[in-house]
Amino acid sequence: MTATLLEQPTGESWQQELLRRDSEAFFNQANTSPCPIAYVKAEGSWVEDAAGKRYMDWNGNNCHNLGYGHPRVVEAIHEQLANLPFVPRGYTAETSILLAERLAKLWPGETARVSLVPGGASAVEIALDLARVYTGRTKIISFYTSYHGRSAGALSVSSPAKGRSPKLEPLVPGTMFVPPFYDFARPDASEEMAQRSLQAIRDALEFEGEIAALIAEPIRNGPFLPPDGYWAEVRQLCHKHGTVLIFDEVPVGLGRTGKMFASNHFGVIPDVTTIGKSLGGTALPIAAVIADERLNCSPDLNIHYYTHDKNPLTAAAGLATLNVLEDEGLCQRAAQLGTEYLPELQRIGAANSVVQDVRGVGLMFGIGFAGVNGGEVATAFVNTIREEGLIANGRGGNQVTIAPPLNIDSKDLALGLEMVDRAIARIAN
Repeated sequence: MTATLLEQPTGESWQQELLRRDSEAFFNQANTSPCPIAYVKAEGSWVEDAAGKRYMDWNGNNCHNLGYGHPRVVEAIHEQLANLPFVPRGYTAETSILLAERLAKLWPGETARVSLVPGGASAVEIALDLARVYTGRTKIISFYTSYHGRSAGALSVSSPAKGRSPKLEPLVPGTMFVPPFYDFARPDASEEMAQRSLQAIRDALEFEGEIAALIAEPIRNGPFLPPDGYWAEVRQLCHKHGTVLIFDEVPVGLGRTGKMFASNHFGVIPDVTTIGKSLGGTALPIAAVIADERLNCSPDLNIHYYTHDKNPLTAAAGLATLNVLEDEGLCQRAAQLGTEYLPELQRIGAANSVVQDVRGVGLMFGIGFAGVNGGEVATAFVNTIREEGLIANGRGGNQVTIAPPLNIDSKDLALGLEMVDRAIARIAN
């Protein structure tokens, strides 16, 4: 008989058994195979693997803004599960309505409509469809090095440089890629890159014409921030040409950068915002599309036609997440802790020649590794810091992102930075 969760053994041999079974049960693919460890339990900022070793999770795929097992999220899920876990498509429930109303109120625009979906890629697909229907156009502008999801439509606006295999083509036609406002290899070239990016956007809007939407992360997951005035100029250009501005905040929204929406840093209101990942409270998969009221223009079309589009169970997790973010002041806390600890992280980086640069906003920090072998060094850092007891996000190339939960204990945050210091020192030697 297969052991239950409570009866499972522990130890390195058990972990290796789980990893072997994982590799034989699931499709193998880049970026997720093979798995380095198997999780068995988690609480707050900490997780434990099948061998009994504990780690702080500063990766979480940006789903873990509240950490693991926040009691208010767990309670909300239990209560909803016991009373009303599902409604069929075409019906509704108060919990789902409450979440939509709350998101519309939090969004910086004056009036908004909302769609709830199972994941970020679906949210991006809906945002693109809304833009096409609203404008009557089909072309999309996106950035080189962008990533917006793995479904066909989302992958179509994601950069070929981010693992988009030609074997998956044909995808949805009509995407034009322009230079972004950042350069992974040249962090000091932000102003130069921003001007190059703006000119490419101007040219695309002016000479290509008939552009339905421009989609981008307002703060590139990493994090990479544009120079002052960049998004204001893009907003003006999109307005001038009747192009819908979509901000994909699936990885960077909901307090991660120190504000509820990353766009709030720039005083720019997009036409559409997508959020996800952390909306489910590190528990359930849910994402959302929030759009200006005028994009409510497709009542005769099935743009938002999902089996779980108003699922009350995932909505309960989302509502609890928003309550915790606001009641515990986690956006403000992320901003405060980021301001406090970024200089320490930059000091660590400056003391080691293997580090190219250290960036941060809120509780999202990025480390770039120097040299032609920066990608190999980044991989070594991710593996080394996991040995130290911290899980980081190797983003490919020379970049690594570390993103603690927003409610992390200050002592744990300081401990994590000590692990970063030791790991960098180890790979430098």
